[in-house]
Amino acid sequence: MIKNDRYKRVSVRVNIQSEVTKWLTVGGNTFGAFDNFSGNAPNMGTLVTTSPLVSPKDSNGQYIVDPFGNNTINPFLSATADDRNLANTLSGNAFAIVKIPGLEGFSYRLNYGNQLNWALHGYSNRYDAGQTGEAYKDNSSQLNSTIDNILNYNREFGEHYLDITVVAGENRTKYESTSAEGTNI
Repeated sequence: MIKNDRYKRVSVRVNIQSEVTKWLTVGGNTFGAFDNFSGNAPNMGTLVTTSPLVSPKDSNGQYIVDPFGNNTINPFLSATADDRNLANTLSGNAFAIVKIPGLEGFSYRLNYGNQLNWALHGYSNRYDAGQTGEAYKDNSSQLNSTIDNILNYNREFGEHYLDITVVAGENRTKYESTSAEGTNI
């Protein structure tokens, strides 16, 4: 286990489909994922070359910036960051399939879907930016919507088979992002 690795994920999925009549089927599915990537690990590249005999802290329990005396930054300083990093997804899709009564082989399908992604990453560490301190915050969200109209005809005529599909659809995306950062704080 790595110090300050607090990754957590919660996800859920629901699928529903029902044949309402012989000519109508409806259904949908929803999905949600909630990821927490918060926490900043020590600098592993420096940590693996660090002698276990060198203490990263002084006698008062404070981190020493250069505990080795050779201009190598203490690998544990990055783990002191206040780091909140969340990423979330919600998705919902619905469909209806109509087998056109009286017209054997014809069917119509309507698909509609939405997916919302949003994220927050807030970070600060007084040891970053040459030990002058750094902080930043990023927020973003994206909404994707799709709609598909699908007309299908398939029929067998003796030894011949005919399958025709016509699709018309639309996709829309809305994206928004805000970022702020500061150093020497």
